[in-house]
Amino acid sequence: MNTKIKTINFVKENIRLLLAGIIALILLNDFIVLITLFILLGFAGVYSLLATRMVPHISIESISASAILLGYIYNWQIAVLFALIFGAYGFIKISRLNLISITMILFMCLSGVLGNLFASLGYDTFWIAFVISFTIRSLLSFPVMQVVNPNMVKNFTHAVGDWMFNVFVTIHFIRLIYQVLSALNLY
Repeated sequence: MNTKIKTINFVKENIRLLLAGIIALILLNDFIVLITLFILLGFAGVYSLLATRMVPHISIESISASAILLGYIYNWQIAVLFALIFGAYGFIKISRLNLISITMILFMCLSGVLGNLFASLGYDTFWIAFVISFTIRSLLSFPVMQVVNPNMVKNFTHAVGDWMFNVFVTIHFIRLIYQVLSALNLY
């Protein structure tokens, strides 16, 4: 009985917000899958950045992998927007925004563009496009990061660690999401 009263009071206090949410769901019905992907993949990516910050010399960033998926499924603009929003938010959350962080965000954006490039080139197998995209990103990140921050051990560790984590671990989750979306024709 007490929970019913709390629920009724909650609805009475937040009726305008609830109605606005319902109207937004009706209007954005076509984009609900994209919005859901943005939120789920974005917060998973931010938490992977937080975990990377907690454990030194280990890199388990997954925003680039999510950007590859969004670039492959939708287009490069959506992937770049995703990488910019959640890359900037994640780096601001774990530290200040500096040249290294901005360079990493640009590599996240590059990942989405590469995902879209390989989708448009006709790579029908997602995991092959994913591995090639992430390999190119990792091969480019090491020399560029040497210019930005000349610490060979750290840059090599992050380039190889990012590649290994995303190609051997993250790919399974990203591929599962891709298979579910393509099986249900949701993109």
